[in-house]
Amino acid sequence: MVTARVLVITAVLSSLAHGAPPTLGQTACGRGVNSVTGQVGFAAGVAAGTRLVVAIWWSGTVARVSSVTDTFGGTWRQVGPDLPVPSTDPFSVAIYESTVADGGVPLVTVTMDSVPVGPADSKLVDLTLLEFSGVAEVGDLEWAVGVGPTVQAGPINTQVPLELVFAYAGANFPLSSSNGGLMTATTCHGDWSATLVADTPGSWSGSFTGPPGMDWTSVTFALRPTVADAGMDAGMDAGMDAGIDAGGDAGTVGPGLPDGPKHYTVGCACASSDGSVPFIALLLLLRRAWRLPTRLRAGVVALLFQVTPRHEE
Repeated sequence: MVTARVLVITAVLSSLAHGAPPTLGQTACGRGVNSVTGQVGFAAGVAAGTRLVVAIWWSGTVARVSSVTDTFGGTWRQVGPDLPVPSTDPFSVAIYESTVADGGVPLVTVTMDSVPVGPADSKLVDLTLLEFSGVAEVGDLEWAVGVGPTVQAGPINTQVPLELVFAYAGANFPLSSSNGGLMTATTCHGDWSATLVADTPGSWSGSFTGPPGMDWTSVTFALRPTVADAGMDAGMDAGMDAGIDAGGDAGTVGPGLPDGPKHYTVGCACASSDGSVPFIALLLLLRRAWRLPTRLRAGVVALLFQVTPRHEE
């Protein structure tokens, strides 16, 4: 009985703990022409903790990204490798991300090691800048290079509920649509960015469509959500560990609780002979439930188990 309830509540709490998926905010497009630099920025400011992602498309396969900087002095990290696409109309793609330390209006500058040169003397650096909030980290990542009307990198595997799947596709011809559940985030100079909320952990992918015979590259990765009340969670971890250590013998909670020490028994027939194993397991679930609103917390605790205290004789 309790075992089943524990499994159900574990799943519920896992979803509630993450609260909401990362959300897409502002997007912007930029372009550098016949230059080693390109710039892109937002019209409005962003908050501290915001995750910025910039997708870089440039002519040819010889030039490489030398640096990515911004007005915040932030640290930019490349997501995946450079993706050169050799063809009769060659181009390259790279993606970088950074977390904003202090809020403000960002201006991102991409500097190449040489002026990009493609066919017909095209010398372009095209930029797509996106703002995401509620991101804890970048998760699983896949990339691909191909030819033809269907563009896809993936699938990727999400690990926690409510990860945001982000997909970017660049080509030497304008793309026309996003598919497979992807919601278009923005289009810049014929390149597409799109997102999809992965409600549950699993395998996820989407695709884009363009003209037959085009050369393309695509990158797909997951943005993992932040956990609500992470500081409280860490504090509860430490507190619960200390409480379990202080309790010592099976099923006994230490003297830090109201009314002094008590023995607690879990109302189920699945307990071990001394009741300690289910108590500790449910205590760990209680730690996760503690950050919920008061009424919801009470309901979750009631559903988890019935605790009957008895005073020491």
